[in-house]
Amino acid sequence: MAASSGLFEIIGHADLPKKFGIYPTQDCTPLFENFLQAAHGTGTAIELNTAGLRKDCREIYPSPKILELAHQLQVPITFGSDAHASTEVGLDLGKAIKLARQSGYTHTHRFTRREKQVVPI
Repeated sequence: MAASSGLFEIIGHADLPKKFGIYPTQDCTPLFENFLQAAHGTGTAIELNTAGLRKDCREIYPSPKILELAHQLQVPITFGSDAHASTEVGLDLGKAIKLARQSGYTHTHRFTRREKQVVPI
């Protein structure tokens, strides 16, 4: 519902439960497709967030599978590090860029005062 509302430029942490060691026991692809189709419809970007690399799951949010689906559905991306300390700003950005490229992305979106700018990766 948040992605379809048009109220947000970016939505992050699509698979946050993995931070707590919670992984679905069933195929959640239809749920992610619904979310990503809504994001595409409103131009809402999803965030590749490197904070998961510092958590027990040791994985960027969202997972490569979700990111590949997002690329297929032409959902824009942004990058974030979820920094809670100055030393975490931009941490592991290179890994997020690599994942984005592996998923087929060539551009990212940056927002200033709700205005989107497309930037090559």
